[in-house]
Amino acid sequence: MESLEVLLVGNNALRRLPATIGALKRLRVLDLEENKLEQLPMEIGNLAELTRLVVQSNNLQALPISTG
Repeated sequence: MESLEVLLVGNNALRRLPATIGALKRLRVLDLEENKLEQLPMEIGNLAELTRLVVQSNNLQALPISTG
């Protein structure tokens, strides 16, 4: 999984994202569209290669500061 570059998990009724998402160092695209997420883990800020984060249609109030 360390070489994963694109993760598309939209429309899955996800309520939370595991902190281990931060271990996907090569991840460039993370699509979380249309889930039931209320927050994202701080570890999402470890995704230095991330160029596209899709989070619309969730229950997020804010993004973690680590996404800067």
